Amino acid sequence: MPRLQNYPLPICPDPVNSPTSKYSTFTMIRKVISLSLILLAASHILAVTTWLQAGVCKFKECCHSNDGTGYILYEKGCDNLLDDLKTKVYGQPLIVKPIYKSLKGHMTNDKPVRPLVMYFSGWTGTGKTYVARLIAQNLFKEGMNSKFVKYISSSYHFPMKIEGDVAIAEQRERLRNMIRETVKNCERSLIIMDELDKLPAGVVDALQPLLDYVEDIDGQRYNKAIFIFLSNTGAQRLNKLSYKMFQEGKERKDLSSKDIEEILIEESYEEEGGLRHSNLLKRYSIGVFVPFLPLERLHVKLCIQSEIENSHVIPDNLEQLVEEIADEVAYFPPETEIYSKSGCKGIHDKVINHIGPPIHLNLESMKRSEDKLINMKQEL
Repeated sequence: MPRLQNYPLPICPDPVNSPTSKYSTFTMIRKVISLSLILLAASHILAVTTWLQAGVCKFKECCHSNDGTGYILYEKGCDNLLDDLKTKVYGQPLIVKPIYKSLKGHMTNDKPVRPLVMYFSGWTGTGKTYVARLIAQNLFKEGMNSKFVKYISSSYHFPMKIEGDVAIAEQRERLRNMIRETVKNCERSLIIMDELDKLPAGVVDALQPLLDYVEDIDGQRYNKAIFIFLSNTGAQRLNKLSYKMFQEGKERKDLSSKDIEEILIEESYEEEGGLRHSNLLKRYSIGVFVPFLPLERLHVKLCIQSEIENSHVIPDNLEQLVEEIADEVAYFPPETEIYSKSGCKGIHDKVINHIGPPIHLNLESMKRSEDKLINMKQEL
């Protein structure tokens, strides 16, 4: 039997006093310190970036603001808009509720499922463009001059009548690019498309995918944007409906919103223009239909008073002057002459022709002028 040799037993290292253990502990501590320094540096960088952004946003329009003020006014802007719709827009009782509620609901929703799309339809001079501007002025500090507000005039941006699939496809892509660049700057952008009835049929369908229930398209989301379409389509039907209500002794505020929406959809789908046979109507992409009714002589006189008030030139014969300017406006139908053919459009020029350009008054003179106008409005 072979003899066992005496080999030395292996010595296990001391887990505390081992150099290797000390090295590992030191390495771990160094990593923890390094990570802490990195996190501290990152927090400082974030703070500096936030501070710089806040500083930049004091001199440059920003989509988001970390100080809570911002260039987009959200809920406060909607509430201010409500006051303007009630006091600065005449003869349109059916527009206040749908515009205010839909805008406030959209602007206070952090995750809307789709863009807000409103369709303003009515006769010339009834306030469609004016209300769209009020929306821009109340929601954005820079108003219509904001880089987050895009105004598109169909007769200016798309002046040519086009035919053929290729030409329509080119114009669709052009429109899509305009919207894409605007929303790229700010997800809360406002897009106003004026004279939609003059846009070549089929072009507006370029927007249909952007207005649907989709997460994003090519990495860009449109669900927080606001689209306002302005059109004269359906105005004749609205005028006839308003006149019928007048003959029956009913007030315009009693018109049924449902009936009006059906009229606007039907007329827009069949009449020549931007929404003729459009997918926006087929796919119910337009969420809010807002009717602008024809303005009566009383409403025209209120517009005249507002223009005089803005001019700060209040003549002694104010009531007589308002009547004279109102007489210069053409009315229809011939047998009753109830409604203004041009709404309040052109009133500004007529007022200037009578009283001259606006002037600046001292506070005392302005107070006397305001008192005159208040007394006259109460008489009306």
